[in-house]
Amino acid sequence: MLKKSLVSLLVIFGSVAVLSSCALYKHRTQNSAVIAGATSSNGEINDEQGGAYDFATITNIGVVPEPDALGAAAIQADGKIITGGWSIADPSGGYNFALVRYNADGSLDFKFGKNGKVLTDVKNGSSDFISAIAVQQDAKIVVAGNSNAVAPGDPEGSNRDSFAVARYNADGTLDTSFGTAGIVITDAGNGSNTDRATSLVIQSNGKIVVGGYSYFDGYNDFTVVRYNSNGTLDDSFGQNGVVQTNIEGNSTNMI
Repeated sequence: MLKKSLVSLLVIFGSVAVLSSCALYKHRTQNSAVIAGATSSNGEINDEQGGAYDFATITNIGVVPEPDALGAAAIQADGKIITGGWSIADPSGGYNFALVRYNADGSLDFKFGKNGKVLTDVKNGSSDFISAIAVQQDAKIVVAGNSNAVAPGDPEGSNRDSFAVARYNADGTLDTSFGTAGIVITDAGNGSNTDRATSLVIQSNGKIVVGGYSYFDGYNDFTVVRYNSNGTLDDSFGQNGVVQTNIEGNSTNMI
């Protein structure tokens, strides 16, 4: 079933993005990421009913038969569709950040990465997952998610999830002017068991705001991190660029 809900310009796990009268669908199969589009927006279309899609694309990203999954998508100003999630490039390694870009008709954009696809190992065999994507005005692509790569200040071998943010040039290469070789890893929870980024927005001044949650002793706190446009933490925001909020006592709070 291709699930659909009216969400402006953002796909998150089985939702639909709507751009004018064009709808964008996606879901996961065991081995491939699936993306489909249709001009109808009445909510009746799904794959079981044989909906009349303008396009339906099944893309294997990494190593067969390892599963691929979509976690986020954005529609660029030129109508191209950039999708992100995770995949395995090497069966002996962990999941990698995975990006795929499609032309407006659903075909792979061969001007992006290798045959339309980019896989990024955040740090030497780490497990890395994209949950949010935003496109800057200069067409650079910013992604956020989580990685168990060791964050600055964490002990080696800690194997805990941290916020992970990467920025790519329009052709899919990492933007080396951002963070370290295009990637920033942040222990957002200041020693929490798990930090996971789930949302992302780029301010008009170019600063990057990432939201998610940090897990402490059975409970989650809202966590928001703001970065300068070069990937450094914005120390004018919260405490060293980080704000955490527990809504009420030992409650579970997630962005």
